[in-house]
Amino acid sequence: MLARVRGLASILIGIALLVIANGTVSTSVALTVSRSSWALQLGGALGGLVLGAYFAGLTLGAMFAPMLLERVGHIRAFSAFAAAAGAGTLLLPLLQGFAVWIVLRAGMGFAMVGLFMVVESWLNERAEPQARGVTLAIYMVIVQLAFSAAQPLMLLYGPERMETFMLAALLFGLGAIPVALTRIAQPEPLPFARCGLRRLMRDVPLAAVGCFGAGMAGSVLLAIGPSWVGSLGLGDDDVARFMSAMLAAGILLQIPLGRLSDRIDRRIVLGGAAAALSLVSIAIAIWPPAQWWALMATGLLLGALVFVLYPLAIAHANDYLSAAEIVPASASLLLAFGAGATLGPLLASVAMTALEGSGGFGASLATATLPIALLAILRRSLRDAIPAEDQSEYVPVMLPQALATHELHPGIDGSQQPE
Repeated sequence: MLARVRGLASILIGIALLVIANGTVSTSVALTVSRSSWALQLGGALGGLVLGAYFAGLTLGAMFAPMLLERVGHIRAFSAFAAAAGAGTLLLPLLQGFAVWIVLRAGMGFAMVGLFMVVESWLNERAEPQARGVTLAIYMVIVQLAFSAAQPLMLLYGPERMETFMLAALLFGLGAIPVALTRIAQPEPLPFARCGLRRLMRDVPLAAVGCFGAGMAGSVLLAIGPSWVGSLGLGDDDVARFMSAMLAAGILLQIPLGRLSDRIDRRIVLGGAAAALSLVSIAIAIWPPAQWWALMATGLLLGALVFVLYPLAIAHANDYLSAAEIVPASASLLLAFGAGATLGPLLASVAMTALEGSGGFGASLATATLPIALLAILRRSLRDAIPAEDQSEYVPVMLPQALATHELHPGIDGSQQPE
């Protein structure tokens, strides 16, 4: 394992720096939007459009970035994406305004998913089939911890200061260096065919709804979470602690619940996680955390539960797909995830305006996850579970780069049973 990590060191160091840069910008933007005069004048819904624009860009990138990679090559595309992300970061504090920030954040989302695709292509090229799961796990943990470590950086100067955005832009530039100079051969892009969502809704509706709800809940936490903590009367240091705890906790239940889902009906685990998250969300709406320890506990619970929904939904879909169907189906499920992620900040902003802060935040999370729990119950009554030995193997996937994971996607080399 150590030899494998050393062989991928340049790529892993580069993506870690890029994720730290992106995490610093994302939280700073969320706080800036919640406090800016133009956002307050336009109202919560339009502020939510700014925050949702990043996830819309991620979705568009998942659709069109592979074409760019195939056209100009991975190294040129990577350099362009890194430059675009850094330039967008510097332009954010220079060009204040609703419409401008929508364009900039959408562009940054497009660039980030492109960067993830390039890195994952290289990882896929180097990973031997028997080592794919280990390689993916190492990569996922590094990305998640880097996103968590990014949160305190905004405290060095303050989330609304030009220096914070300059620091993030510097990290984008530094992160590009080890990847652009890697000696690993440029990979061939994998096909990115799609399997229609209509068919998935017919055959594995819980997977499609699960991906949509996971995207919605995840984007609410990432984009609205900082302003929610601020609405509780807490400071920027508490925002950083909450976001760091929430993101780090995304690793906690990935393996335990994933392994459990390999042994029993996966719908029980997916529905149970969604139900637990719904209960936590309702509790937040009724009894918002007032002490820092309660806030940290809330962040740990939310992160541990939200980040396990997407990989469980993907694994459930793979249970009923043949090996040839996995990649095209995963692409459509990624788009369902992206659609939910784009919608989440808009609905949460409206809910927080209408229900005064914590009530709206908790209600928006419950709206995203309660349908998953209810549909899991319904589907168990309509369809028998497949035997545990015929289920696909669960593989962890983290949300910050979920829209790019079609190349290292769970089950890509598996042999799933057709329905």
